[in-house]
Amino acid sequence: MRTIFLILIVGLSALLASAAAPEQTSEIIIGLSPFQPAIERAKQQALLQRFVVADCPNGSHIVIWDGWALTVICDVHLPRFAYDTPAARAPRAASALAALKQWFAGLDGKQTPVGMKDTGAIKVPEWLQAASAQPAVGLRNIVILASPFCIVPNEPSFSMIEARYPSDAHLNAGDKSIYSIAEKRGRLANSAVFWGYNSESLWTSQNHRDRVARWWSLFITGQGPNATLAAFSADMPQVLLAATRTNHLAIGEYAVNKEDIALVMHTAIQREVPVKIAANPAPPTQPLPQPVAKLEPPPTPAPVAVGVTAPPVPVKPLARVE
Repeated sequence: MRTIFLILIVGLSALLASAAAPEQTSEIIIGLSPFQPAIERAKQQALLQRFVVADCPNGSHIVIWDGWALTVICDVHLPRFAYDTPAARAPRAASALAALKQWFAGLDGKQTPVGMKDTGAIKVPEWLQAASAQPAVGLRNIVILASPFCIVPNEPSFSMIEARYPSDAHLNAGDKSIYSIAEKRGRLANSAVFWGYNSESLWTSQNHRDRVARWWSLFITGQGPNATLAAFSADMPQVLLAATRTNHLAIGEYAVNKEDIALVMHTAIQREVPVKIAANPAPPTQPLPQPVAKLEPPPTPAPVAVGVTAPPVPVKPLARVE
């Protein structure tokens, strides 16, 4: 009996210890562009406010960046609430949300670099490097709410404009390319990246979208292990919600093309399959009309009077043979 009692005490102690141990907080890093159109800015601000006070996991640590200036806009570390509600979160997030609101309000007064207005661009390679300066504690979710096209005003040959995207050779080009990850191996270890952009209409073709998605996937997974591009979509609300979950799958499985060794920018062209039409096709043969037999009506018999005997038919006598 005493043994059973001791076992129950040990089990209860272990249960209380596990309940008292805090769960691992979620680290969510978000990158924004200062070059979004005004209507998109308003949508993003409302979306992020709701995310902080309602949608992100309980106890989240959220850091929001200006992905072009490479500066932190706000940093909020929510405690783990026993009763998690927007009303409980609001006082804790008030200063962060005020800083976010001030950043959005100040964008109109800032001078926009030539060619960057309404592009929604950020410095993707530099921002990912800055945002991952500290190693991930457990799993880290990184959200990009910006254009999928990297624009480089001071080195325009690297800009992803006019359906251009980097060749695979850039990944290991060292200081010859801004897209090189040769010295960034392990930088995004245990990080899932979720990319939301404004509209699917920015692609010149489906091939263009596929090429760019593949490129960024290789760029991110090359900085693993366990680094993945887990979302790539124009549905920003769903992209943010996806970042609240775990066990993410990659958008696709891609491998570096070892034959793509030239340090160039490729162009994604519209794929077309020609339709082959036979020259001077003969018109289809029409079946000849079949003759139709004409049926003649039978002859009408002559009427016979009642009570009148028909005259006998004379019979020619047979010739006598001697």
